Amino acid sequence: MKKLRLVTIAAATVALAAGLTPSASAQDFGAIIDNFDCGVLRTTVYTTGLAHENSTRAELAANLRNSAAVSQLEIPLNLVATAYSERIANRALTCGIVKEDPQDFMAQLQQFSSNLSS
Repeated sequence: MKKLRLVTIAAATVALAAGLTPSASAQDFGAIIDNFDCGVLRTTVYTTGLAHENSTRAELAANLRNSAAVSQLEIPLNLVATAYSERIANRALTCGIVKEDPQDFMAQLQQFSSNLSS
């Protein structure tokens, strides 16, 4: 089961990196993530156990950064998953794969205050 999970994570990371050339910039890679197919991303994060239907964006990002399976991937695949964990998690949120992070009262108050001042 662990090998299957590792292979699935590797395949997903390869799929994310497939459009890259050696000279691709971080901006190009960001655009690839921002436009990545939602169905493929959903299948990947659910089958690998990196997220489930009740996971939040922050949980997925943390799992991408801290998963033992991700850290066992070949370089640069493990570096991509770790370095772009927040952006991948944001894409998952946009696709409806994960839920928004709950905001505590202080965060809501800061956002409200910020909105009033603008």
